[in-house]
Amino acid sequence: MSSFLIKKSSFKISQISNKDFCKYSLCPKDYKQLPINSNSKDLNGFIIEQFKGLEIGSDSYMKKSKYRFLKTVNTSSNFLYNQTSIEFCKPSKATKPKDGSFLIVKDGAGSGLGEVALYIQHSDFNDYISAGLIGVSAKEKVKWYLFALLKSQHFKDYVNVNTAQGSTIRHSKLIALQYKVPFPSFKNHNQPDLIEKYVSIITQNIIDKEQQIEKRQNLIDDLIYSELLENQKSSFKYNLPKKSDLLNHKRIDSGLYTKKYKKENHLIESYKKGYFQIPVDKFKSGSTPRIRIFNGTKFKYQWVTPTNITDEGFFAPVDTISTPKVNNLNKDCILFINRTSKGKKGEYVGITCFYDFGYYGLGQHNQGLYRIDHLKKDELLFISAFMNSKIMRMLCGNISIGSKMKEMKSYDFATLKYPNFENELKQKIKNLYYFEKPKTEYELNSYLVKEKNRNKEIGIFQLNTEIIELKDKLKEIIDKIINEQSIKIEL
Repeated sequence: MSSFLIKKSSFKISQISNKDFCKYSLCPKDYKQLPINSNSKDLNGFIIEQFKGLEIGSDSYMKKSKYRFLKTVNTSSNFLYNQTSIEFCKPSKATKPKDGSFLIVKDGAGSGLGEVALYIQHSDFNDYISAGLIGVSAKEKVKWYLFALLKSQHFKDYVNVNTAQGSTIRHSKLIALQYKVPFPSFKNHNQPDLIEKYVSIITQNIIDKEQQIEKRQNLIDDLIYSELLENQKSSFKYNLPKKSDLLNHKRIDSGLYTKKYKKENHLIESYKKGYFQIPVDKFKSGSTPRIRIFNGTKFKYQWVTPTNITDEGFFAPVDTISTPKVNNLNKDCILFINRTSKGKKGEYVGITCFYDFGYYGLGQHNQGLYRIDHLKKDELLFISAFMNSKIMRMLCGNISIGSKMKEMKSYDFATLKYPNFENELKQKIKNLYYFEKPKTEYELNSYLVKEKNRNKEIGIFQLNTEIIELKDKLKEIIDKIINEQSIKIEL
């Protein structure tokens, strides 16, 4: 996402000593300017309550409990806080977030500083927030409009430019609460309130789609575990590894020999209806073209790397490449992440992305991904859904090699087993993951209700692609609000 910050080409020497928040600064960042429109209002004026997080101490962490500790890593580009890497803890006197509040990253590095997430209380857990987060509860009338602006690059740029530089972690204190929120003006529309409503309902639609993705993924996990547990040929019994196991796996690291791994793997191996595997020769490696132009105009292919595949298994297009070589993505396929970059995705090697050729078009993927494309679309979709399930994430996490940079070879992927579910169950799982339903024409007042009803029917893949499209639309609208350009309401 492009920055709103304006770089000055020149300034007076007197400005160096007159700058209130950084006197005598020679840092170019301190002289960048952030545009605000003529109808900007203080964020503080819309806040009902604010609270700061606290640390709990290393002794308070646990492997599993009813108490969770939310950190800055739990806020991401998603509108909801990320639950894939939540840590558990003992009961504490630390700060509890309020249901429906916004969690803002005040201490962070890189692009994480100024990130925001909506907090929704989980019925099964009690949560605390770390000292790197501040929480705010906003007035209901403007809540969703405010959230859209706080999720914008404009807000992140504001926090960034007003926070002192640091070698690693930067501390913005409570500077976020001094943000000037740009509101629609008559330059945007002859009824500015309609633009505010327009932004609010798009924001709520994105949040609902994210919630539906989470519900569908949980339902897929439930269907898989229920079917496996109810159809076992034998009960599980854990045995310590033998010499033959070590010779068979040719590895002495502990991942493949843990009780948890063996128990989950046994569920598939002992499934009454059997299982199937993908032969190693069906996994095709990617390549990085020697000659390539990013975002060029000729031979325009999607450029796919592990970096732009999310933890949930979605491809988020960023760049295209032009290359005279033949591209390797020219039909429906599955892409498997076979290695991770340092600090990226942790143990989640094996994250799987369905590349829908009809949606994405021609593409090229690099060596960080393996590809299979020899199966029919329904089979590819079932494998994609199964690979991104809880059981397969755990199995791949144990199979992968390495500490900071996890990796799986093609022969590791070939050892994975997929249960021979009945067609009816496979179709049910496939439909939860991928199901299309055309949109109807909407009016502003009925848009959100109709979209929420439709969100309950379409698949995870469709929900995600529509989230990307809505975020792009939201970005365009916010750009026009800030720059006071005319906005046309299009649903």
